[in-house]
Amino acid sequence: MLRFILSKFLYLVPTFLGITVIAFSFVRILPGDPVLLMAGER
Repeated sequence: MLRFILSKFLYLVPTFLGITVIAFSFVRILPGDPVLLMAGER
């Protein structure tokens, strides 16, 4: 059981890092300010 938990945790770390890098890249690459997009035209 410990081996199963460790293997799942070892898959979790690179997945989390990959999603973080992709999300950060989209925020930096896409034009505009994300806060203004969420707030609207006000």
